[in-house]
Amino acid sequence: MKRQNGEINFLRFLFAIIVMILHFEDNYDFKVFECGYISVEFYFMVSGYLMAMHVKRMQNRNLTSAEIASETWRFTGKKIKSFYSYYFVSIILWLVILQIILRGASAEKTLNYVLRGMPQLMLNFMGICHDYTGLYVANSWYLSAMVIALFILYPILLKKFELSSKVLFPIITTFLLAYLYKTQNSICATFEWNGFFYTGLLRAIAEIALGASLFSFVEFLTTKFKWLFGSKKAVAKLFLTAIKVLCYGITIIHAYGFTFGGAFSIHALFYLAIAVSLSFAEGGYIIPDNKITRYLGKISLPIYIFHGIFRYVARTLTGVVTIPTREVIIMLVSTFIISVLLMYITDFLTNGVRKGYLAFKAHVEKQ
Repeated sequence: MKRQNGEINFLRFLFAIIVMILHFEDNYDFKVFECGYISVEFYFMVSGYLMAMHVKRMQNRNLTSAEIASETWRFTGKKIKSFYSYYFVSIILWLVILQIILRGASAEKTLNYVLRGMPQLMLNFMGICHDYTGLYVANSWYLSAMVIALFILYPILLKKFELSSKVLFPIITTFLLAYLYKTQNSICATFEWNGFFYTGLLRAIAEIALGASLFSFVEFLTTKFKWLFGSKKAVAKLFLTAIKVLCYGITIIHAYGFTFGGAFSIHALFYLAIAVSLSFAEGGYIIPDNKITRYLGKISLPIYIFHGIFRYVARTLTGVVTIPTREVIIMLVSTFIISVLLMYITDFLTNGVRKGYLAFKAHVEKQ
């Protein structure tokens, strides 16, 4: 099997759990991971890094403009395919369980939800309108912003990799983050309209571009400082590990709720970028690639997508704002287990549909 980055897979899982806790905190006000939105920055950066890694392998192909356009659609489509089955099932659950069963939505109201939710279904939530009165998926704005940002940045990177990753993208990141920081007092704004873009899309473009730039930065570090990153000496490994743990530590402490004074989000992003770079550079002691980390990486996506419906179900059933910590923990664990089970069910159904389609296609071609 193709080798994966065990540390990034583990962190995917960790930040998915932080997002889940953050959203339950929104419902029940138990003051844990109030700044957990920094998890989204991690996912944007990783998406940008992996995009650059993919493009780097294609550099010697000298693609024409038509081929770049075709490859952009293929790449974006593959990204959508990786999560859309979970996304669609989450929408169905939101409609059936929460709106129809628990809240008794009529056929007319259900149809209204579907019609108003077309931007979510088309993953254009951050392009057309951010209307949560339509269909709902936890953090659907993130998925929409990621897809649109990749569609914008990927062909630029494909056309001029070195210029983009080393010059253009750092400029884009700097100016967009500065704009968000100065106009919103935070880089983590989402639904504000700036006259041309939603701030959530600007955030995605800035941080995915940053992730792509980190790829070139890691290449520089591992080449220029090979004596440090390639060293097997304990002192060198401990030094790099200490920096990485410190940066992740500051990020997670901030996610927990400590702002360290002022609008700290831009500083947290800086520490997170250093830590992500060291994780991809595999400097120091790392979490290895194994069955456990691969599994944690796999379940992080369904946890991220499915947890939202169950926090609203829980809130609808309890109807309270403050509940004992033990009950919150039970709900979080239950949501985690249900999300994983839904992953297996969705994968089973998706594979069944795919096999049926392939069989039907083969039958038609045979005629």
